[in-house]
Amino acid sequence: MEFLQLQFPVSVVSAFPFPFGIRLFEFQNPVQRACLLDASPIETDFGVLRVRKHDEVGNLRACPYTRENWIMFLGFPLDYQTHDFIKAAVAPFGRLLRWYEGPNKLRVLVQCLILSPDRVPRSVVISQGTLLGETGRSWAVPTYILDGQFPDVFPPDEDPIPVDGNPHPLHGAVNQVNPNIIQGWQHDLAGAPQAVEADMGIDAQAMADIQNELAAQAAENIDNNANWEEWDNQADEMDEQ
Repeated sequence: MEFLQLQFPVSVVSAFPFPFGIRLFEFQNPVQRACLLDASPIETDFGVLRVRKHDEVGNLRACPYTRENWIMFLGFPLDYQTHDFIKAAVAPFGRLLRWYEGPNKLRVLVQCLILSPDRVPRSVVISQGTLLGETGRSWAVPTYILDGQFPDVFPPDEDPIPVDGNPHPLHGAVNQVNPNIIQGWQHDLAGAPQAVEADMGIDAQAMADIQNELAAQAAENIDNNANWEEWDNQADEMDEQ
């Protein structure tokens, strides 16, 4: 303990004998613990010192949950139908996800992650003990696996590494349909007709030709309307005859 406090900027709050290492140390804050974790392994006069988190030592083992299942308990004692007792009943073979507390008190439906289907017992024993007369009672609760599925799926493949190694490249130049368009909100300002003409790639000569064509079309429409009135008058005269 003195060696750590002299060699590193840490303050040991407490220390206890530990069955899976030299000592169990409590530091003043998580930052000090992180400093020792980064410095490990540490060369000392009495050997190499390796600092580990308290939950990542010699008794740590992998515990994969292979299935997600609905489990049904029949005849679960009414006095023990609480979240804590149901969680304790599931703990030997899995981890409780949710308890469906329905109106039927004769059964208990739970959704849980299980280590393996063969770990689920045919029945669970709920016991109650007392210090008075050394008497106690127990109830055998039949257990059934209703259905199940794998708890998750394999993740998709990751995106390939960019050629230049930069995962956040800057946006390049934005190509416009008409390179003559002037960026900005010119359509909302004065001179919108000229801006529209520029967007369409129409110059002054082309606009004049369009206006001449429109004028000629309008004159032709006027002549057609006049001819229609003349024809209509002729048709009235023929009806009178």
